[in-house]
Amino acid sequence: MSHPILSTVRADDLLRHLQDLRSGTYEGARSRGAKEVVYRQGVELLRPVAVEILEEANTLFFNGTANVQMIGPEDDGSGGLVTRFELSWPQQRAARVTRGPNGPLQPVRIVVNYSQGFHHPHLSGSTAGFWPFQVTSAADAGRQKGVLAAIVELELHQRIFETDWRILPVSRQWEISNGLLSYLPAQQRSQYVTRLALFRLVSIEVSTGQRSRCMHSGEASKTIKPCAKTQPLFRFFRRR
Repeated sequence: MSHPILSTVRADDLLRHLQDLRSGTYEGARSRGAKEVVYRQGVELLRPVAVEILEEANTLFFNGTANVQMIGPEDDGSGGLVTRFELSWPQQRAARVTRGPNGPLQPVRIVVNYSQGFHHPHLSGSTAGFWPFQVTSAADAGRQKGVLAAIVELELHQRIFETDWRILPVSRQWEISNGLLSYLPAQQRSQYVTRLALFRLVSIEVSTGQRSRCMHSGEASKTIKPCAKTQPLFRFFRRR
């Protein structure tokens, strides 16, 4: 079902969801067994998109220290199926919840569940959802990027709420940077912040392999990496 009308609201997924409810099917499948086949195929199509979103979060907030893994599809313990795409990191694995039910702090999760007794599967985080899971093609999977990004942002915020803002490595990096900055004169502090911002931008572009232009001369370069080498992070601490 295609709906070419431009809209901020994602029309296809919800309208296909409604069509399934009206017909008693899931993307054309009627029996539970047939629906599970569609579910498993959808999960495989979603996998590269979900991993890409989690790896992006790994670069932005964890300095590449997090692990991304897919668990499932597997039995959810109640006769249904569940698949989890997880992002975990050392600080999280060592932490416990301080706001909310006591227990280990959980990884960031993208969840695709097909619970027993449900008409069709849904897409969610570990604490919020549910979105229709209408994925039968690569285009359908790609259309979930916005939802997946929202889930990851919500999950990150929840982990911060459950512990402390320092749970993310990027927060600790800021603390270190701010500690160093306090010893610099105002002008050098401003220059350092500018260089640090450029360095982070360069680092992201190196990790994603995107082409860019040299930060210094403006001349085109094959990759940004040669320019990154000329961006000394602690240049201000050299002897003059």
